[in-house]
Amino acid sequence: MRIGLSVMMLLAAALQAGENLLPNGSFDEGGKEALHWEKTDNLTSFWRNDGQRGRILELDTRPDRKQVLAYWKERKRNPDAPAPKAVISKEPLKSIGSNEGTALDSVLLDVKPGQDYKLSVDYRGAGTPFVWIKGFMIHPKRKTLTDCYQTRLTPPGGAADRRRRR
Repeated sequence: MRIGLSVMMLLAAALQAGENLLPNGSFDEGGKEALHWEKTDNLTSFWRNDGQRGRILELDTRPDRKQVLAYWKERKRNPDAPAPKAVISKEPLKSIGSNEGTALDSVLLDVKPGQDYKLSVDYRGAGTPFVWIKGFMIHPKRKTLTDCYQTRLTPPGGAADRRRRR
């Protein structure tokens, strides 16, 4: 399934109206790549210009899982490795979307325990898009970043082709 996402993340503290905690939530800052966001791989993630809102993020979950995993491994060795032409399997369960999925991470944000936050996302696409929220902390003994919280937020409504829900 190919999901085109028009995402504008406006992560703001609920009680502090208008304070955007996510740098470059509109993706408009930066040259070829959006500032404060992970670099796209051009196999499953792409920057596009929709002609109306500016830069949008497009995610493609259809490429063959083995091809994508091999490419991601190559990119760890050589971050400038060019993306191969996507191989789209006729068997959906062999796609990257059927297992790992595809994503693009923002920079880490400082949050306060007990504080309420509001997340707004503009999207368009078939299927059920979601935003994966992950929390990290410094491990008290190892002094390394450790995954400590995860949740998956899906927009309200059915899985039909929805446009710009909030």
